[in-house]
Amino acid sequence: MNRNRYYFNVLIVFALALNSCSNPSSAPPQQNPLVFRFEIDSAGNIKNEDVKQKLADFAKDLSHKADRVMLSAYSEQTASKAKNEQVAFDMADAAKKYMSKYDERAYFNIGVEIRGYENPVNPTNPADIQNRRIEFSYMK
Repeated sequence: MNRNRYYFNVLIVFALALNSCSNPSSAPPQQNPLVFRFEIDSAGNIKNEDVKQKLADFAKDLSHKADRVMLSAYSEQTASKAKNEQVAFDMADAAKKYMSKYDERAYFNIGVEIRGYENPVNPTNPADIQNRRIEFSYMK
């Protein structure tokens, strides 16, 4: 009886391991991150309608796939590190909430990293508003 239970447990572990392996042919091709720049209002809503539409389209596209995506949020360097990270967090949160209206799985399939004013687009002027952005990239 114990031997049967052992084989059953081995079979379950093997099945779980196979299930967790990704098929390389189904992995999305390595590509540049998808970048969005936008402002949010005092209620945490995205102001730009064009960005809203692009986020909705991206969420709908993700709903047809099992891809996991990383959202990296950046800000310009204008205040304290904590304040800049809060700005980046608010942008990431607004984007995820908006996208979850179009695909509830988007909220769970998108990881978030708050980068603050790291990795500026314009390193000669870290306070430039162009450094404030979110980037989506596929996770391996």
